[in-house]
Amino acid sequence: MRTRTGIVFALLLAAGTVALQGSTELPSGATGTQTSLTGLSCVGSSFCEAVGSTTFGSTTSTVTESWNGGTWTSQPQASTASTTAVLSSVSCTSSSQCLAVGQSDLEPLSEEWNGATWSVLSTPELSTSLSSDTLLNGISCTSTSFCVAVGGFSNGRIQGYNRGVIEMWNGASWSLWSTKGFPTGELTSVSCTSSTWCEATGYSGEWHVGTAPDAVRWNGVKWVVQKVPTVPTVNSFEAVLSSVSCTAKTACTAVGHAGHLANPFPTEFDQPLIEQWNGTTWSIQKSIRPAKSARAELTGVSCTSATACEAVGTDLTHGATFSETGTASGWTLQTMITPPTGATLGFGADVCFSATSCLAIDTASTSPTPTSTYSASYSQTWDGTVWSAATNL
Repeated sequence: MRTRTGIVFALLLAAGTVALQGSTELPSGATGTQTSLTGLSCVGSSFCEAVGSTTFGSTTSTVTESWNGGTWTSQPQASTASTTAVLSSVSCTSSSQCLAVGQSDLEPLSEEWNGATWSVLSTPELSTSLSSDTLLNGISCTSTSFCVAVGGFSNGRIQGYNRGVIEMWNGASWSLWSTKGFPTGELTSVSCTSSTWCEATGYSGEWHVGTAPDAVRWNGVKWVVQKVPTVPTVNSFEAVLSSVSCTAKTACTAVGHAGHLANPFPTEFDQPLIEQWNGTTWSIQKSIRPAKSARAELTGVSCTSATACEAVGTDLTHGATFSETGTASGWTLQTMITPPTGATLGFGADVCFSATSCLAIDTASTSPTPTSTYSASYSQTWDGTVWSAATNL
């Protein structure tokens, strides 16, 4: 178990009680806590798992919720014997088999759902040094015997992560895959279509200095670093691919954000970033920023075919969510969801069952006093036209 003074977990939005029109509030967290759900996986429209974390006082613990097609139910948590435990992503192959990954006291964390309980799995790490930091951000499973988890490793020498982390599950245990020779940076998401083909995305470079979108591909034998285009700019630049969804070897869509770095920090401008893989190359797609927004980021994407995707994100300027629909003719911006008075709203992730049926999780937060911030997690459904309250699909 390791801890580091001054660590701030970006996944932890604040939590509590906020009323949001047109959404269903997930039952996680209590008034005064800080709760955020960031990972979502579904097996059909009648079973989904959402994962995240909740903070109360000085302790952060994992949160998991299950969806039966009409309601969300809190699940008992596995004991991690840590002061800070976060689940970032989850992947399910059935209602009785899910794997979730994250971080526990700066060490990689993985847990397994067997249909009744969550249990902590043994998870290898690159280093056990007290100064090291390993985080697992994303996971994708194609069967009970094949999963890939990705993340980042830091030895404490630079701001951010030194290299990407890849772990592979064989049904019984995790094994580390060497990322020696990969660019400096972090892997944030992964999508597999089979045990012989996966795409992982993230960024290369160093935070607050300059990052570029990054991608690596699994071909069944080894991981191959790919060339990913970035948006040119005359200023220092920061570009990240936060989520990826693949429907075939020749069809992947990755989303994130690209922004100019201000001097001093923080960034003065963020625009949604969308890139697509056609089996040969990655190419930047034309994305749309919400009106009058200087900072907008896409955080999740789900595709049901090469020409049917739904990307969700946050308009940081206005504290509201937005989504973009991808079709054969391009991307279109959907009506922005207005947050409650005095609150901000941010999408976490989405899963689509068809081009006209998606489920998404988000978090609404409010600060009743200058020193306190609360939030609640919500789910919403997309019917191909509008986002509305989650109902029985």
